[in-house]
Amino acid sequence: MRFIFGLSVFGIVALSPLLVAGTELNAKTVALCLAEVVSVEEVNEMPADGNWTVTARLKIIKRSGAAPQQISLVKEYGGKIAPGLEPPPISSLVLVLAKGKRFWLAFSADKEVIGWWPEDAAAGKELEEAVREDQYRGKAREK
Repeated sequence: MRFIFGLSVFGIVALSPLLVAGTELNAKTVALCLAEVVSVEEVNEMPADGNWTVTARLKIIKRSGAAPQQISLVKEYGGKIAPGLEPPPISSLVLVLAKGKRFWLAFSADKEVIGWWPEDAAAGKELEEAVREDQYRGKAREK
């Protein structure tokens, strides 16, 4: 059995077994794309108890499903966290976003990045196949 491994907010994870063409990457995946970063903008609102965010505009090269053309990720959380609570994990993607780089991105129904791989990742063949077969077309509407 082969697994696709990717980086998510939880670190390196096995997103799902890929047994045959048509198998889902992850039950929460509703869109998959190969995208090039067109621009990156950082906004630091931490002095006002806000977050430090990174917003990237994307040029979609290939896709299956409704992939957004912009993503916003938290680089660092601001303000105080309530006692006993932990802030959500920060995606490692925020550390490597740069203009001109290409990534495979998997999205959830709320358009959050739930997995990512560099364009030349070992999983590229399986990701390319999933896009070619348009596995995620209309999936967001099914939810």
